[in-house]
Amino acid sequence: MDFEEAEFSISLWGKAKQQIRELKLWEKDSTQIVIITSLATKQFDGEIHGASMSPTMIYVNLDIPEVKQYLDRFGSFNIQPQLLTRKFELVEETSETMPFIKKTISDLIQISVLEVEPGQRFQVEAEVVGFDVDSGWFYTACKQCTRKLPPAYTGRGCRVCNTPQSESMIWYHLKTIVQDETSSTTFIIFGTKGEKLLGTSVNNLIASAAVDPEVLHPVMERLCEKRVKKIFHVTVKHNEYKEDAVSFIVQNLFDLPSTPFPFVDPIAVGRQPIC
Repeated sequence: MDFEEAEFSISLWGKAKQQIRELKLWEKDSTQIVIITSLATKQFDGEIHGASMSPTMIYVNLDIPEVKQYLDRFGSFNIQPQLLTRKFELVEETSETMPFIKKTISDLIQISVLEVEPGQRFQVEAEVVGFDVDSGWFYTACKQCTRKLPPAYTGRGCRVCNTPQSESMIWYHLKTIVQDETSSTTFIIFGTKGEKLLGTSVNNLIASAAVDPEVLHPVMERLCEKRVKKIFHVTVKHNEYKEDAVSFIVQNLFDLPSTPFPFVDPIAVGRQPIC
């Protein structure tokens, strides 16, 4: 609620979400005046919504004149903050709610992993034009941590997460070649995000016929022929196999909307461009 008693909903992510949880404002006995900076805002269904970003800061009962005005106005109301939560497994990220920075592929491939804040997502609109299957497009994974299991796995436990007698599963590992009007690169897509791209589970593909993980499946071939354009949310990760190289990991993907997505302009919120 602001000074005009208008309500305003804000979605908090990452460190901002953790900070607000640690403050436990809903357990306080008195009214708390909260200042949240550097929000990405958009209008949806006639209402203004905000979402935190990497530079977002949270201040409570800051010693400034504006906060004193709010305390004088609302201090006797004893307004209790409301924290609206859902179980993690039921939360589906949407491109409307997750903050990001829009980039072309040319911009993205110039980014240094040292310049990117952990967890920062970039949005890229690109066409799927191919798949690199030299190292396979699926693998046998630990059901607990989804990391690759050795070829001769016997079910005695995962050496990565140390889960005893870990169950195994087949997991998508799609090295997806994408391009836009500026350049092309490879996005890595794992697991359920691969299902969203191909429209079916990896188990369905390998059950339909004898398949070779190093040979393109017909479903993948048809997708490339259509040159399907998607919106990708990716993070930048250091490539552990190539020195001074990065990998682009797809955290989510979406069909193109009928109306343009809003995007975060880092300059508009007081940040310098990453590259």
